Amino acid sequence: MRVLSTAHSPSLMFCNLHSDEDYVYFISRNIISYFPRKSLINESLNISNECKVIERVSEYTIKNIKPCLNGKLLVATTNKGVLFYETKLMTLMFFHKVEREISFYYTAIASIESKIYVGDSNGQLTCFDAKSIEDIKLDWTKQAAYSPITSVGCNDRYLIIGTGNGDIKIFDRPTFAETSNCHNVTDNLQFPVVGIVLLGNVAITAFASGHIRVYNLVYKEPKQMEVAAHSLPINAIDAFLKGEDILIATASEDTYVLLWKLSKGKIELISSEKYKDNILTGVGFIHENILTVAVYEKKKLYLIDV
Repeated sequence: MRVLSTAHSPSLMFCNLHSDEDYVYFISRNIISYFPRKSLINESLNISNECKVIERVSEYTIKNIKPCLNGKLLVATTNKGVLFYETKLMTLMFFHKVEREISFYYTAIASIESKIYVGDSNGQLTCFDAKSIEDIKLDWTKQAAYSPITSVGCNDRYLIIGTGNGDIKIFDRPTFAETSNCHNVTDNLQFPVVGIVLLGNVAITAFASGHIRVYNLVYKEPKQMEVAAHSLPINAIDAFLKGEDILIATASEDTYVLLWKLSKGKIELISSEKYKDNILTGVGFIHENILTVAVYEKKKLYLIDV
């Protein structure tokens, strides 16, 4: 394990570590801090001078961020609306002001191609169409749930939302705007869904109960397995496809980062790392061979070879 020193410290938020092909991002005391992704594989363990911030964000209370449009846009939900930054010069390109009384929770941003989906505390899902960084517009807003939407995932076929009471709702993404028909609602855990990772037909979900669930979306009964992964709420989850297997990383309030392998319908724990006296706030396979862990209020990231 290596420790990478940064200029800023991650805030206490769910899944507070994101990346695209060029940059790594996290929220730090109501600013957005970012640095080059290639810094993770360099020999240097101090990148403080490479860390930058997106200016003029401090007037908003940032809720969540997500790179979109193949890394050309960074989307941020705030107390006042949704911000869209182009990532070359980090210029604000579009601001969708929210007029109604709503909040944004957890990880309720997802994107595929030009479509960007944002869920809110009223159970509404809003779609933005970003044909380019200069052409961003509101597409539609639909009622998708009757409890707060806390997480969103999507690919070309499926649109998945997780709610504050633990429901997972699966929609046909191409027809959602016209029909809003829900394929499946899985039994809830009465705990919020804090993260959804969608890889092909497989969805990996994390809950504030400490559980992870795996769904195969092609089946009529999609829930395949459930694991009581942690003794306290999961704060962050990420996954990526490695050959025919899926590697899953979870970070929890119990101070453990767990690494799982999902293979041929079975899941097994392959490593466990305890970060004593730390509050874990982000985890990510930012480089396929490096698992990166973000820690609350510490100017460092932990790098683990996988």
